[in-house]
Amino acid sequence: METASLALAPDRTGLDQLLIDIKNKPMDQRSLQQHAVLVFGRRTNAQPPLAVLLQDAVALVGEILQAELGGVGEVQGDNLSLTVTARDEEGREVASREHRCAVGDARSMAAFALKSGNVTVAADLRKETRFRDDFLRSREIVGALTVPLHVNAKPFGVLGAYTRGPRQFSVDDVTFAETIAHLLSASVARIKAEEKLQEAREIKSSLLGMVDSMVMTLDMDGRVVDMNRACEELTKFRLEDVRDQPFWQAMVAPDDAELVKIIFQSSRGSQIPSEFEGEVLARDGSRRRVSWSLKVLSTGQVQTILVTGRDQTAQAEIKAELQRMKSLAEESTATLSQLTAKFDKPRKKAAARAASRAVEENPGDALDCLKAAGGETAAGCEQRRSPRRAYRYRQGIAPMHDQQLPGPAGFFEVEFWDISACGFSFFMDQLPKFDTLLAALGRPPALSHFSARVMRVARMKQDGTTRYLVGCDFINRIHLPKTRV
Repeated sequence: METASLALAPDRTGLDQLLIDIKNKPMDQRSLQQHAVLVFGRRTNAQPPLAVLLQDAVALVGEILQAELGGVGEVQGDNLSLTVTARDEEGREVASREHRCAVGDARSMAAFALKSGNVTVAADLRKETRFRDDFLRSREIVGALTVPLHVNAKPFGVLGAYTRGPRQFSVDDVTFAETIAHLLSASVARIKAEEKLQEAREIKSSLLGMVDSMVMTLDMDGRVVDMNRACEELTKFRLEDVRDQPFWQAMVAPDDAELVKIIFQSSRGSQIPSEFEGEVLARDGSRRRVSWSLKVLSTGQVQTILVTGRDQTAQAEIKAELQRMKSLAEESTATLSQLTAKFDKPRKKAAARAASRAVEENPGDALDCLKAAGGETAAGCEQRRSPRRAYRYRQGIAPMHDQQLPGPAGFFEVEFWDISACGFSFFMDQLPKFDTLLAALGRPPALSHFSARVMRVARMKQDGTTRYLVGCDFINRIHLPKTRV
C-alpha cells in the first residue's frame, strides 16, 4: 500500500545550522561527519518528540551522505511501514511515499536489514540478488543504504539513504550512518521507557485514588515518595508538603514518632508486613488513630516501602464509650445488689421461718436417700450457703407465668429432696419449662404457699432413668385461701 503527501520540515535548532554550515563552510567528509554526530547527540538530549527525532535523523544522514532521498521505517505489529522522502536543494521535504509490507517480506530491503541485524548496502538495486525491492525501484532509487534500528533487543525500524544513480557507500559512510542509528536507538529506548513509566504512574495514581484506605510509598530511608487522595484528605497535607520528609516526622504524632521510626528500621530487611497502631497529627492540629501496615516491595534492584493505614478513630471512641458504659453499669449493679440485699433480708428470713414451721408440721414418710436408691449424689450441685436438711416428701408445685398466681388445677406433685432457709430442691422427669413457681408445703388443710425461682437444674441417673434435680430459691410467702391441692 502506498500513500503520497507533502510535508514541511519541523523546527530543528542546531540541526538546521549544521545544514547551513555544510553549504557555507568547507569541511572534509570525516570532520563533517564527526560534527554531525555531535550536533545530533545534542539534539537527542533536547528530547524532542519521537516523530520529530526520526525525521531529524533521516534528514541528517541524507544530507551528510549527499543522498537525494531518505527513508525511515517503523515496525507496527507484524508489518513494516517505510516512508521515503525526497528533498529539494535546500534540504526541505517536498514529497514522501509510504509503503507497508510484512516484516518477513523477503523482497524488501528494509525487512532484509532488520532480519540480518546489520547495515545493508546496495550499490545498484537493479543488479541486487539478495532481494528485489519493487517499491524502492519504483521510486527510481538505484543506490541504497539501510541501517536497522533495534530497541531493547527488539526490531523497531530502519533508517535509509537513497540515490537515483549507482553509489558505492564508503566504510566511513556506513560507520556514520550506524553511529546516528545507535544514538537514535538509545533515544527511542529512553522515550519508550519514559512513556511506560508515565503510563505506570498514571495507572498507579488512578488505582490509589480509588482506594479508601491511606496509602503511601516511601524510599528505603523512610522518606515520603507518594501518597493517595485518602491520605491527603485525612491528614490535610498535600504530597508537596511532605515529599522527601521522613514519614515519622511528616505526620506521625510526636509522642509516637520514635516508636514508628524503630518499627520502620527493624522492618526494612523483612518481607513480612509489620503492623502497628499510632496517632497521626493532621495539618490542622487534630489527631486521628490509625492502624498501619508496612511492607517492603522489591522490583529488581529497586526497593520501595508500601505503607497502608486505616482510620480507627471512630472505633477507638466507640470502644472507650462502651468501656465507660460498662463501668457505669457495673457500679449501678453493685449499688442495686446492696439495696436489694438490705430490703430482701427480713423478707427471706420470714419466708425461711414459715418454711421451717411447715416442715415441722409435715410428718410424712421419708423417701430413701438418693445414694441408697442407686443414684448419683447431689454434692456437686451444692449452691446454697445455709445448712440443708433432708425433706423427702411429695409436695405440690404450680408453674407461674407473667407473675400470675396459678389456680388449684395448676398444681402437680413432685418428690422433694431437701430444704434450707434459702430454698429447696425436687425431682422432675423432664426439664422444667418455667422460671418461677408456687410451692405448697405441708399437708392439707394446713398448706403454706411460697413463691420460688428456679436457680439450677442438674441431670442425674437413677435406676437407669434420667431425672432432673431442680434447685430453687425462696422469693416470698404467698397467702391464699385454704385449698386442698
